[in-house]
Amino acid sequence: MPQLNPGPWLMTFLITWFTYISIFLMKTQTSYFLNLPTLTTNKEQKTNPWTWPWP
Repeated sequence: MPQLNPGPWLMTFLITWFTYISIFLMKTQTSYFLNLPTLTTNKEQKTNPWTWPWP
């Protein structure tokens, strides 16, 4: 059964896989976050309580 012989396709599969992984890693490591985290301040935020209009 030729499907069980890894000789013809194994190296092609591994080279292709490592190529895709290396391209993916380069693209993800050079990207940056669009929504940078904001710095927290010591000021307390004023919150308004929400009252539920009970029937």
